[in-house]
This record gives sequence, structure tokens and C-alpha cells, in this order.
Amino acid sequence: MKFSTLILSLLILIVAGTVNAQFNQNFGNAKITSFDYDFAGGGARAEGMGKAYIGLSNSINGISWNPAGIWEQDVPMLGITWGSNKPRGNTSTNFLNTLESTDLNHTGNINGISAFNFLSPIRIKGHKVVTSVSYSRSFDEYSSYFSSVELPLPVGAFTYSFSGFQAILLNSDSSNTAVNQIFNETRGGMDILNFGFGTRLYQKFSFGLSANIYTGMITSLSSSLDSIPNIVSSISFGQSALHVLHIQDIDSIKFTGMNFTLGLKYNGDALSAGLLIRTPLALGTETEQTEISIITVNGLDVDSPPTKLTPKIRPPLTKYELPLMIGAGLAYQATEQLLVALDLEYRGYANTNVKLRDELVFNASGNASEFFTVMSADTVSALNWQNVMIVRLGAEYLKETKFGTIPIRGGFGYVPVPAGDFTSGATTASVTASYNFSFGSGIPWEQINLDFAYTYTKRDRIAPVSNDLFTDVNLLSEYKFKNHHFSLSFTGYF
Repeated sequence: MKFSTLILSLLILIVAGTVNAQFNQNFGNAKITSFDYDFAGGGARAEGMGKAYIGLSNSINGISWNPAGIWEQDVPMLGITWGSNKPRGNTSTNFLNTLESTDLNHTGNINGISAFNFLSPIRIKGHKVVTSVSYSRSFDEYSSYFSSVELPLPVGAFTYSFSGFQAILLNSDSSNTAVNQIFNETRGGMDILNFGFGTRLYQKFSFGLSANIYTGMITSLSSSLDSIPNIVSSISFGQSALHVLHIQDIDSIKFTGMNFTLGLKYNGDALSAGLLIRTPLALGTETEQTEISIITVNGLDVDSPPTKLTPKIRPPLTKYELPLMIGAGLAYQATEQLLVALDLEYRGYANTNVKLRDELVFNASGNASEFFTVMSADTVSALNWQNVMIVRLGAEYLKETKFGTIPIRGGFGYVPVPAGDFTSGATTASVTASYNFSFGSGIPWEQINLDFAYTYTKRDRIAPVSNDLFTDVNLLSEYKFKNHHFSLSFTGYF
């Protein structure tokens, strides 16, 4: 993407422009490798138990966890979950051999419907089959960034260049400085739509199958404002004037994909166990860009036309072919009041195949042919993904009170980030994982359940940021995500 760069004789000015572009390079395919890709299901009860729900999955949200578990339901059910995500934390990027630094603040609010479910048992030749459709929000991402830097200008003539426009500027004041302001906000996430069924396979064993459709978008809004006061140029007609360049860029990454989940469950009196297999997922990502730029001198537009729109007619397509995923879970009714659960999920991300579409060709009949280049960690260090093992623990205790039986839930989740270590210059990235701490409760009535949950998520990593213009200027980024998520689920029985 194009951003303003003050091409001056001073190195610090060029480096500042490089930082502006780098934040948006990270927004592309390199950035999405830092997501945790936690394809988890929905519902406040599951969230309150730390999302340890594969071996249980016997509620209205079960189709999004293990479709074999919904077979236990005997009446139609309707459920809706409202979620509130409040990202917090910060990201700092430091020039290792300079004193310059920048900071990102992750302080936003993302509210809305995070799950919607419908479940209904039917009879097929006397055999009970429970069908379900479910929507759930898989994950949210949010970050914002603002910086304001004063840059000294050299005395005399220097070149100013942007998007094909170039002029010679003259500065006669040794104390004159340019001001560069940058604002960036990135938000969005991924949604999953599940269609499936669960039925008894044999005695205490049940089987389920669901089709999963993945959609979503991550959008980045960037705004850059360069102000250069008291400068003489050809566009100021030889007069000293304030030159301002304002650029706005809107980028988006769209997710699309589909796979299937096969589930098995053993339904014992005290112990239940679940096994699921998620088929390989071809997750396609398309990027689009719109740019608006305005150049003014003393408040008057000098660019003709002042607004430029540059959408991409054929947005680049990248396919992340994620491999087979296997999960297993146990749920044990230790006492009449206490239920404990454990989930393990293996995801072989090291075998992820990444393809970048080079060309899209249509023949005379209208059929399209796509040509891809296979990308790997050997050529793109950010694609050095690793196999991960996800661990979740949860518990539910039924507390008898004068108001009735109240569930008290708690849980913990360890979700490694798939991106592996990679090196830039003399610095190696340090990759960690997401740590989730949850608790929740609920209010049951005869035909209505209300459940609520809170989850605190912590995800840190230290990584180098590549620098294309100056290989000897290394950037080190420290990411600190601290998200707070609240959810409230309503379930009605018919």
C-alpha cells in the first residue's frame, strides 16, 4: 500500500516512513499468522467451563463442539448468546539501534450476537435423530495505534515525493520541523455456521456430523497526516506555506472456507467421552484496498483530482490449507453436584499448505483457471507454523440455595499460537500462547435457562519486524494482548 514518505537526506525521516508502511505490511498475510485460530464453539455454559466441552456437548450449543452430544436432547430448543469483547493491552515496537519507538493500544469494544442455535429432534422410521443449526463467533481481533513524531528538516532544498507527485521544497529555517501523525485501527473476526445432526449409534454410543462454513473479515483503517510548515515549493508559487498531505487507507481481509466435523461420544452413567475429527480446511483470504489522498497548501487542495480511489479489481487470494484436526474430551460426574471436564485437541499446523494466487484466467466459455505459487517458511519466515496441542480444563458445581440450584463454573485453557519462531537479522521471535481463565454461572427455570460467563485472555509474544529498506535497522515488537470477554446465553425449551 502507498503511504507518505519524506525522502530527505536525513535517515531518520526515511525510517519513520518505513514504520508507517510496516504496520500495514503486518496487516497482510504475515499478520494473520499471529492469530490463535481457536476454532471453538459457542455458548456461555461452555465458556464458563473453560471451553472444555468436547466430552460433554449435550446442550443446545453442542453442534459447534461435538455433534454427537446433541443426541441426548428430547425437545426442540432455541438459544441466543450475546457477547462483549473488550480488548486491552499494548504493542511496542523499538528500533534496536536507535532511540525511536512506537506503541499500539488495544482498547476497544466489540459487542453483538456471538451465537445463535436451533435444535429439534425428529423421527426417521422410528429412529431418533436430533438436527441442529448453529452460528458462533470463533474469534475477535482488535488493535489501535497512534503516533505523532516531529522530524527536523534540513536547511536548503530537498525532494518531496508521494504517489507519482514530486516537488523540490526549500527550507530556510534551521529550526523548522515536519510533523508526522499516524492512526490505525484494526478490528474483525471469524464466524462459523454449523449444520448437522446427532443420533445413537449403538447402545451408549452416539454419532454426529456437521458441515462448517467459515466466513469473516478483518478491516484496517489507517490515516496518515504529514504537515510541513514554512516551506517554499513550485505548488506554493514561490511563497512560504504550510504543506499538508493526508492519506486514508481502508484494507480488508475476507475469510471463506468449509470443512466437516465427525463426532463420536460415549454416554456413561458417570463418565462420558467424546472424539471429534475436523476434516482439512481450505481457508481462503482475499485482500482489498481503497486509498484516499489529499494534498493541500495553506488549506487549498492542489492535487487534481484531490481524491484518488485505487480499489484492486482482482484482489489477491491466499489459501491456507489447514490439515486434519483431532480432539478428545472427558466429562466425569464426580458427585451429584460436581462435574469435571478435560479436552485435548491436536492441530498439525506444521503441515499447513499456503498458496498465493498469481493469475486468474477466463476462457471463451467463461470458466476460470487459477494459478498459484506455493509459499513456505523457507521463503516467508512468518509462515513457519508449528504443530500445537490445545488443553482445556473445566468444572461445574451445582450449589443448592433457597432460590434453587445455581451452577458455579470455572475453567482454564492453553491455546498455542501456530506461528513458529522466525529470525530477522540477529533477532529471533519468541512465540507464546493464549492463556484463558474463565468462570460463570446461570439461572435455570422450567423452560428457560440463563447462563453467563467471563473469560480473561492473555497472549504475549516478542517478534522482529522485517525492514525492507534498511537491513541494518532491526525492529523488535513486543505484543501484549489482554482481552476481557463477557457472554450471556438464553435457552428456551418448547
